Amino acid sequence: MSGSTALGGCLPHLGTISIARGAARSVTIDDIDVCDLNVHSLRDQIGVVSQAQTGRTTIIVAHRLSTIRNVDQIYVFKVFTRLPSVISSAVTIVGALIVGFVFGWQLALILTILIPLIIGSGYFEMRMQFGKKMRDTELLEEAGKIASQAVENIRTVHALNRQEQFHFMYCEYLREPHKENLCQAHTYGGVFAFSQSLLFFMYAVAFWIGAIFVDNRSMQPIDVYR
Repeated sequence: MSGSTALGGCLPHLGTISIARGAARSVTIDDIDVCDLNVHSLRDQIGVVSQAQTGRTTIIVAHRLSTIRNVDQIYVFKVFTRLPSVISSAVTIVGALIVGFVFGWQLALILTILIPLIIGSGYFEMRMQFGKKMRDTELLEEAGKIASQAVENIRTVHALNRQEQFHFMYCEYLREPHKENLCQAHTYGGVFAFSQSLLFFMYAVAFWIGAIFVDNRSMQPIDVYR
């Protein structure tokens, strides 16, 4: 039995190797990591991979799907792409709270109330953008099929003089997503503006309340900036 499976996407290098070897643990399967191949050009990588696939069941770990040819199944992993941003944001918030409570617990306590609002608005904005992206992908899929058919059969299209027909069909499939984007542009703009303005609103509140504490001699001016 011979066959090939390609693994590609955004997983870290060691993570993809672990998945490939874990899948191959119970049977005799060769796993190939394209990144470890001592070749630089795309043509050489394709040649080495194709030669290694001959007569074998292989699992190929690749970060560029252009290096993959003649495989039975392709799996693309996109998990953990947001993990660094989440960790960075969490560390920033925790560090800011610690510094705030050390140098001015009154001001930090008041500003802590705004943190859930900022996180919630950012999450809502991200969900809206993700939903919009999925909807656009769904609506543009048919337009992409029309374009692919026209390019793949360009000689036939030219021989039958059907360029205008394919252009009209392509524009028709783009008309609906264009209308939806125009109708929802103000909604997305308002959500984005609200989410981005909350941080500056928090700055304004911090300096306003900080000025009151400085006037009452409850805090030093330098502690407000910290």
